[in-house]
Amino acid sequence: RGWGKPYAHLAKGRERATSKLLSFSMIERGLEIGDLNCDGAITGIMLRDPFRGARSTVLYHNFRTQLDPILDIIGEKRKASNMGEHKGLPGEFNYQFFDNMGTRVLSGHFNAPPGSLTREHLKAAMEVLQRIDVILILEELKDHFPQ
Repeated sequence: RGWGKPYAHLAKGRERATSKLLSFSMIERGLEIGDLNCDGAITGIMLRDPFRGARSTVLYHNFRTQLDPILDIIGEKRKASNMGEHKGLPGEFNYQFFDNMGTRVLSGHFNAPPGSLTREHLKAAMEVLQRIDVILILEELKDHFPQ
């Protein structure tokens, strides 16, 4: 719940990687330029099966009653409204979880309008994945753990 707070640290990769105070760091937001500029650091990401990730989001953040309106927003490519906070998520974070979430996070276009992502966004996301050292899929963690 640190959005907008002084402790909501947005240090980039180089700052995180060279800090003597940090041995581990993680980012729980869409990537931005500089986040992976971490010479000397091992980078990793944990992805989710898209359906299971969306299902988990519906259940954990209690989007059950808002899912149909969210899907309508995506299908009609119309502007999303603030739906109120959901267990710590800001109210403007809603459609992103059901509209190419992985591509949004990795391409640097997390808040692109609903239904607006293109093959260019996908290509950018794929290029980012090539720069990450360890890629795990949550639902296949047992198989990926040896990485």
